[in-house]
Amino acid sequence: MSEPTTLLPCPFCGEKATAHEITWHATLFAGHFFDKPFWQVMCCGCRASIGDFPDRAEAVAAWNRRSKAWLTAKPRK
Repeated sequence: MSEPTTLLPCPFCGEKATAHEITWHATLFAGHFFDKPFWQVMCCGCRASIGDFPDRAEAVAAWNRRSKAWLTAKPRK
C-alpha cells in the first residue's frame, strides 16, 4: 500500500491544509522538549493542527484519518 501524500480538507472548516517540518532544535514548545525536527499539519483556514510526527507520511496519515462525516465539510464563505 502506498503512503498518503495528499492532505484532505480540514475536518472542521473544509479549507485546505499544509504540512510543515518544524526544525526547532532543543526547543521547549507546549510543554515538550524537542531535540529533533518533527512534522505538523495545519489548516490554512481555522488553524486546526496536529503535530509531533517524525516524518511527513505519518503526519499526513494522521490528518487524513477521521470520520467520513467530516469529509462533506464545506469551506467557509
